[in-house]
Amino acid sequence: MTTDSPRIRVLSAEVARKIAAGEVIERPHGVVRELLDNALDADATRVDVEIDGGGLDLIRVTDNGIGMSAADLALCWRPHATSKIVTDDDLRRVTTLGFRGEALSSIAAVSRLTLRSATASSVPHEIRVEAGIEVSARSVAANPGTSVEVAELFYNVPARKSFLRNPASESALIRNTFLDKAIAFANTRFRLVSSGQTRHALDPSDSITRICDAYQGQVDASRCTILRGSGEGFSFEIVAGEPSAYRKDRKHVQVFVNRRRIWEYALVQALEYPYRDYLHGGLHPVAYLFLTVEPQLVDFNVHPTKREARFRDLPAIHRRVVDVLGGHLTRFDHRATMVGGDLFATHPAGGRAGAYAEESGAVYRRAPSIDSGSQTAEPRVAYDLTRTLRVEPGDRVGARSDSVEPAAPHPGYSYHGQIMDLFLLVSSADSLFLIDQHAAHERIVYDRLRNGCDGQELIFPVRLEVDDAAGAALEANAPFLRRLGIGVEHTPEGWELVSSPTRVSIAAEELAALLMELIDRPADFERELYASLACRSAVMDGDRLSDERAIEVIDAVFGLENARCPHGRPIWIELSKQQLMELVGRT
Repeated sequence: MTTDSPRIRVLSAEVARKIAAGEVIERPHGVVRELLDNALDADATRVDVEIDGGGLDLIRVTDNGIGMSAADLALCWRPHATSKIVTDDDLRRVTTLGFRGEALSSIAAVSRLTLRSATASSVPHEIRVEAGIEVSARSVAANPGTSVEVAELFYNVPARKSFLRNPASESALIRNTFLDKAIAFANTRFRLVSSGQTRHALDPSDSITRICDAYQGQVDASRCTILRGSGEGFSFEIVAGEPSAYRKDRKHVQVFVNRRRIWEYALVQALEYPYRDYLHGGLHPVAYLFLTVEPQLVDFNVHPTKREARFRDLPAIHRRVVDVLGGHLTRFDHRATMVGGDLFATHPAGGRAGAYAEESGAVYRRAPSIDSGSQTAEPRVAYDLTRTLRVEPGDRVGARSDSVEPAAPHPGYSYHGQIMDLFLLVSSADSLFLIDQHAAHERIVYDRLRNGCDGQELIFPVRLEVDDAAGAALEANAPFLRRLGIGVEHTPEGWELVSSPTRVSIAAEELAALLMELIDRPADFERELYASLACRSAVMDGDRLSDERAIEVIDAVFGLENARCPHGRPIWIELSKQQLMELVGRT
C-alpha cells in the first residue's frame, strides 16, 4: 500500500518573513512611513529623513525620541515585537501610530538594516541585520534617540524590485508620505534630504503655517481659517480655505484621524458638501480635517498600511463637521465665488457635466446624511449584455436609434412606462418595481467598462498638470488606463492625455481634469475612474427614453446580481403585492 506524499507544507521562517514584508512594505515610501511612525511614537520633537536612489539605495531616519536600551534594541526587529500593545484589549484602545510589531521585522527581511539607539541614561548600541539575520551587535557613540538605516532595499527579492519605478518617481512618493506625517505633527521639526539636497526643512508651527510651508506656496495662509468643533467622543480642527481659493483637484482635501492620514469617502464629502453652493462641479476646496476620536471608538486594525479606519459612529462625526464648516461659509457671497467655475467648464450649464456634478461632487445634495453600512462588494455580472444604451451629446434621448432593434422585456416582467422622466415602472406577477434609470444604466456601463474598451487617438493631446507624485502614479497605472482606452504619455513638456475611450461620451478636457482629480487617491483610483466614466455616459435624470431603449435597460438590469449603482445607491425598489395591498388597507 502506498500513500501520496503531502502537498501542503509549513513555510520556512525566511519565506514567511518575506511574505509578511510584502503586505506591509510594498515600496520604499512604505519603509519611510513605518519608520516615521516609530519615531513619532517615541515622542520625537525632531525627525530627519535622508534618502538616496529613490529609497532603494538608502533610507535613514534619525530622531531625538526616548530611544531604546541595548536589551530593547536586540528585540525590536524581531517579528511581533512591540512595546505598544500587550493584550487583545489593547487593540481596541490603540493610541500610537504603530502597534502590530511588524514594521522593523518586515524591513529587516528585505534589506540590510542598521539600528542605533540610546536612552538618556543608557550606553548607545548598534545592531546590523541582513535579510532577517543578525550579523553584528556592538556599543557605539551616539546621541540619545534612534537612527534606522535601511540599505539595498529588496536586494534579496529581485522580483519585487523589478516592479518599482524610476528613482525620481519613488522619491516623489516618499515626499508625499513625509508630508502626510509632517502636516499631522505640526509641532515637530521635520527635515527631508534627497540625494544630498535638503528638500524640506519644517519648523514647529500651527496647522495653517505647516500646510503652507509643506506645499511651498500652493496654499495661501491669508485665505485659510482654523475652525474647531466637537461631539460625543470626538473633537476636530478644520483648516478651511475661502471658496475663492478653489482647485481643480482634491489634492488639498485631506482627512487625518488621530494624526493618521486616511481615505474615508464620507469625511471627504463632509468637507466638500458645505462648499456646494460656492463651487461648480469639478472644483474642490482647500479643506483639511484633523479629527481626534477616543481610541475605543475607532479601529485602525483593518488595513496593512492603516490607510482605512472603522468608526463606531461615523454619521455623527459627518453631521458635526458639515455643521461647523457650513456655518463658517455663510459669511461668503456664493455668487462672487461661483463665477470662476465657468473658466473650467467643458459643457454648458445644465448639460452632462452639471448633471454629473450633482451625482458625484455633492452626494448629499438631496439628503446630507450617510449610512455607515453603505459599502458594497465588487459586482459579479451574470447577464451578458450584447448591446449598450449610449447617449451622445446632442441626441434627443426619446428618439429611436437606428442601431438598436426593439427588445422584448425580460421574461416574466412587463414595462408600463417612464415616470417623472426619472423612474421606469415595471411589474411581475407579484411585485412592482421602480427602477432609477440613471443608476441602472450607470451600473450597466460600469460593468462593461470593466471588461475593457478601445481607445481613440486625440488629434490634439491635452496637457495633464500633475506633480511628481501624481506623475509616478500615472506611470504606474498606465497599463490599466490602456485597457480602458485611455492613453497617457510623458513628454519633455510633461504628461499628456493622448487617447480617450470610445465607449464613453466625455470631452478630452473633462477626462484630463478627472484623471488629475482621481490620481491623488491611489487606493481607489481604478474603482473611482470606472464609476466616474460610467456616470458621465449614463442617461441622466430628466432624459426621456423611448420604449425600446427603456426595455433594453430593463432587460439588462434584471440580469445583474449587484442591484446598486457604482456609488452604492440602490438601482430599484420593489413592492410586493402584499405590501401594495397593505398600503391601501386591504388584507
